[in-house]
Amino acid sequence: MGGTQLAIEYDRENGIYLPGELVSGRIVADFSSPKEIRGLRVKVVGEAKVRWTVKRGKSRTVYRGEENYFSSLFHLIGSDSGPTIELPAGHLVYPFSIQLPMGLPNSFEHKIGHIRYTIKATFDRPWKFDHEVKAAFTIVSAYNLNERPQAALSIHGNMQKSFCCFCMGKGNLSAIISIPSSGFVPGQIIPVTVECENNSTVEVEQIQVSLRQKLRFEASSPYHRSKKVGSSVIKSQFNEPFANKSEEPVILPLKVPALPPSNLEFCGIIDLDYVLRVTMSFSGVHCDIHEDFPILIGTVPLYGSFDMYSPNVRVTPSPSAPPLQNPADFTSTSFPGHSQPSDTPSPPYPSQGDPRDLPPPSYEQCMYGAQSIKDTEESDYVQAVPYAPRYPVYNYDAANTASSAPMLEKQ
Repeated sequence: MGGTQLAIEYDRENGIYLPGELVSGRIVADFSSPKEIRGLRVKVVGEAKVRWTVKRGKSRTVYRGEENYFSSLFHLIGSDSGPTIELPAGHLVYPFSIQLPMGLPNSFEHKIGHIRYTIKATFDRPWKFDHEVKAAFTIVSAYNLNERPQAALSIHGNMQKSFCCFCMGKGNLSAIISIPSSGFVPGQIIPVTVECENNSTVEVEQIQVSLRQKLRFEASSPYHRSKKVGSSVIKSQFNEPFANKSEEPVILPLKVPALPPSNLEFCGIIDLDYVLRVTMSFSGVHCDIHEDFPILIGTVPLYGSFDMYSPNVRVTPSPSAPPLQNPADFTSTSFPGHSQPSDTPSPPYPSQGDPRDLPPPSYEQCMYGAQSIKDTEESDYVQAVPYAPRYPVYNYDAANTASSAPMLEKQ
């Protein structure tokens, strides 16, 4: 676009919002020469899409699914059919604000599907290529572990294996798996205790613990079809071989990275579950054994998990946008001035106003990195900023880490 530079800037750091809040910011344009336009058009969309291809011989079927949560199109200046407007060269700023509806699913990005919220600004130029810029913002939909009784339940499981070789018994192994609760948040350490009793002549060479995502995508076109995808997020392992007979417990810690919460509530075409997989490997030609245990990943931690290690933490007040008067309305307001706000609001605090003491989280980019948000049908002239959603990550201090994650050393 030559000397044209466009950007969408949010008043809130990193563009992170809760459902029902007010999204405000500005369209910024730097033109090297005057421009004639019909208007400055802004489109705001919240949607979920899934897409994958299945090949059978020479044929290929593309499966698609889509949900729309809101869509709004408005002009900050001009219109589609009005007279042309000449914009001067230089630095131009056009503020905007948008009221979000309630009941929005959490932002999510994957190569097969996404839940995405975008703003696209178009300088509509008659008989010429439009100047367009597109940016995404993140929705954090609260997933409070304290409202889900199963999150506080401890996990206890048993793994067993009998060994034999050429029809001759070589003994058996029994392992007890213990986890203090079933719900965790990013930044928290999951301490997995493995108590192994090996009454065989076969050595345990490795114990591995991994946090895994289980995704399900639902397509409706050309007909209904589901696709399941599983992947390992993070793992920890103990590599020293176990001798026979009984052993002291081993604790394998997993620190939860920046991840979307379980279930992706309010989305009907993408579902997300987490499991914690314990895998044991053995010497010789004996097959591995593994067991999966369901885990909830939330945005608000169990209160007891902080009380145990930080009982005197004070609450940091949470900034909030004006309350939503009518969730069904989706409105926009433009302002003629070019001034920018003096204070930058902080990211939201998804505690839903609970009075208990909780330290506020930071917001970190999803561990999978940034992706392009440009749709396949959009022009090459669209300036699209690579995007990765940010999720709340809680800072469990060094005392917490030391208490819940002992070193991996045999006693």
